[in-house]
Amino acid sequence: MATQDRNPSPPTADLLNIDPELLHADTIGDTVFSKRWVFSTLMKLLKEVEKEPAGKSSQELDAAKAHGIDIDESLEADLCKLWDMTANQDVAKFLHEWKSLDILTSVIEQTTAPRVTEICMGILANMACSKDIAGHISSNQKIRSLTLDFLGSSDTQTLIQTTRLLLTCLSSKIEETVGLWLQQITEEFCSKLAFILQSSTNIELLYNVGFIMSTLFSLDETLVQDWTDTEQIVSVIEALRQVRSGEKSRSGQSRTISLLLSCLEIIVADDDGMTNLVSASDTVLPLLADFLWSFCEDEVVTVDGSEGSLASTIYIVEVVIANMEGANDIVETLSKYPKLLKGAVEIFASLYSQKAAVEQNPSADQSKDSSSQNTSESNIKQKDTKPSSSSTEEHCLNENKTGTVAKATDDVDHEKGQGDASQGQTSHSKTEKLTEPKTLSDSSSGHSSNSHNAPVGTDRIIRDGSTAVSNPSDDHSDDADDESHDIERKELSDNLSSFFVFLLREAGGSTSQSQVASLLRDACSHRHRSLLREGMAKTKANPEIQQLLAATLGDDT
Repeated sequence: MATQDRNPSPPTADLLNIDPELLHADTIGDTVFSKRWVFSTLMKLLKEVEKEPAGKSSQELDAAKAHGIDIDESLEADLCKLWDMTANQDVAKFLHEWKSLDILTSVIEQTTAPRVTEICMGILANMACSKDIAGHISSNQKIRSLTLDFLGSSDTQTLIQTTRLLLTCLSSKIEETVGLWLQQITEEFCSKLAFILQSSTNIELLYNVGFIMSTLFSLDETLVQDWTDTEQIVSVIEALRQVRSGEKSRSGQSRTISLLLSCLEIIVADDDGMTNLVSASDTVLPLLADFLWSFCEDEVVTVDGSEGSLASTIYIVEVVIANMEGANDIVETLSKYPKLLKGAVEIFASLYSQKAAVEQNPSADQSKDSSSQNTSESNIKQKDTKPSSSSTEEHCLNENKTGTVAKATDDVDHEKGQGDASQGQTSHSKTEKLTEPKTLSDSSSGHSSNSHNAPVGTDRIIRDGSTAVSNPSDDHSDDADDESHDIERKELSDNLSSFFVFLLREAGGSTSQSQVASLLRDACSHRHRSLLREGMAKTKANPEIQQLLAATLGDDT
């Protein structure tokens, strides 16, 4: 008789005559999250807040919040688990049904612990990923007021979650929901966002604020006028400067720059915005010149993924120069900021060189794409057969969508649940403060999160919102990305050639035109002059300009 190799399976609920509904009475929806544990955690939170000194005036309360207090570590850990759990739609709905909005609002109003405020705002932001709940949150006047008030907070992590909540509600695409927020957009609101742009060094926070601005501009074009003052324009420029000064490898840098530049481009389209931007040209032009030149510091100029940002940069530079007084300003400006023209010329030559190579040998480009695709498929297969720890974590993020699981009872170990943690975000980093402009260190470097959370700087999925994580295995998505990439590359090339023609046309007089042409020649490395000459020969510039360029760029002496 064969021996049994394993322990026998436990009897099923049917054999034990246990009602399935009773067996799952404590679980939330289809998850294994415990209702009892959720209630217990909320009760502990309320008791912790009640321990804080009561009877303080509003001024004393504000001062206490600014100083901040620590909370019990075990409670903080449980709150972080609850924060993770709210990324699961069943948990979010369960909390909403049990009036958690009122509980969280009460806690936020009373607590003087920045960490508690951050977590509660983060929970609300996760819950707002559900359209229905977003509508209830937006309809709650107290939550709207608290959210807008917290935009003036000095705590970076609280600001990140506050801007997430606001952005998620604005992205809900529910007219009534969005309208309630738009009604409270005031001059004070814009000033708070401007202060964050001027004061923060946290790229995630700057991205959130830029996204809020972009979303507001798309919802109501009249709101652009609130950002045409010099103070607001300078704040956007200062944020750009801060993002550019960060580490080049830092996640989120490229998309934040692109977003801020697109906002600046929209502002410039307004007459007042254009006037005030020109008045700040001494701040704008050197920043944009450094940005252009940063792509040319290596021997090989590479702009992949930054075509949109560069196209916006060239457009803004042209607008600024075009609205300066006096034709001589063009020659003086180009001489004052040599990186401006050098960067533009080198990028144009690189784009034209790549384009010419593809036109001469299109089969090589197709072969390259095929080889890249095969390599990608090979890498995927290798990962499937022998996953690394990082790929396993990514698999949990994008496929299994596991979440932190609460205790089934107070004495039971944590188990894995089915929450979609990619919908939410937690933070275990220490509190930071916004003080004077640019004195705040970037907290993203010390920002840690639970393993199943979306990493800092990566795209967060917002249901029915504007941001989502793309699936690299989606062929249709790849085709769309390639098409968008080609469009942006063409736009950048067109903007650059148009910019060069503009400089020559608007210089005024043959002498100034010759000076600009000479500056173009000197800005271009010797080996790229022929590329610039050939590329510009295909533009729609008038014959006189074409002849001047041919003569100047053809002179190799």
